[in-house]
Amino acid sequence: MSVIEEKLKNIFKDLLKVDPENIQTCSYFDNSNWDSMNHLSLIIEIEKVFNIKFTNNQIIDMTSYEEILTFLKNSSDIK
Repeated sequence: MSVIEEKLKNIFKDLLKVDPENIQTCSYFDNSNWDSMNHLSLIIEIEKVFNIKFTNNQIIDMTSYEEILTFLKNSSDIK
């Protein structure tokens, strides 16, 4: 597991209370803890942990663990 994955999984576990076994399939549409307020908290925490800033369109598009992970892995701003 990469450092990015490990950090992101911890954010999901802490903020959304996702069972570690289900994190990879976690999405906004099937997790009752992932509401609009928690979405903002999630984005803020990811920005803080990875020292990045998302655009509004990116924030709207980030609706699953896999989408967020893919974005982070492909981001040139993360070392």
